[in-house]
Amino acid sequence: ALKGYNDALSVKCLSIAKKLFNEANKASKEEKPVNMPFSDYDRGSDMIAMLQLYLTTKEDQYKTGFLNKIWNSLDEYLKGNMNSALLAVPYMDDSYKAKVHDYAIKYKASMDKETSDNPYGVPVLKRSWGGSSQVISGASVNYYIHKFYPDVLDKEYVYQGLNYVFGCHPYSNLSFVNAVGNKSKKVAYGGNRADFTTIAG
Repeated sequence: ALKGYNDALSVKCLSIAKKLFNEANKASKEEKPVNMPFSDYDRGSDMIAMLQLYLTTKEDQYKTGFLNKIWNSLDEYLKGNMNSALLAVPYMDDSYKAKVHDYAIKYKASMDKETSDNPYGVPVLKRSWGGSSQVISGASVNYYIHKFYPDVLDKEYVYQGLNYVFGCHPYSNLSFVNAVGNKSKKVAYGGNRADFTTIAG
């Protein structure tokens, strides 16, 4: 993103990104697998790094690394890794796109089942006080599926996520996005929440 705007910083950032990736890759091979309640949150982060490094450098080692991991990752944790698979679609061949299409169908089936018990059509967290980030992530994945595979998902799957965040949710009709919507929260859970202030958007 910085190339052509600040070339020196662009080169420095890429150098650091490669260094961090290599260090993390080496450390992950030496560590025991983490099996904790929140360990799913960083699963697949190495794939995202490889994809981004491939898009930046066009080096086959990163593409190969990504392709070597994505399919098993989708089989193990479809919901958490579908976004990574979709982000790669514009940069891969037709066989990759066809394979992701099959996973998109599986993803839709799992989401339909997960969201069938609420009237909002979104993945609502049932053991948490929040969950907006999960709704937003789901809507983002739905957007990419609809963009690349409109035969799998209708655009309403995207709008359901937006509707939820903008006010169609339990307890109130306040928008969760500060200063967006007819009424929105004055104090939101964010980095500046202790100041009892809000940052629009």
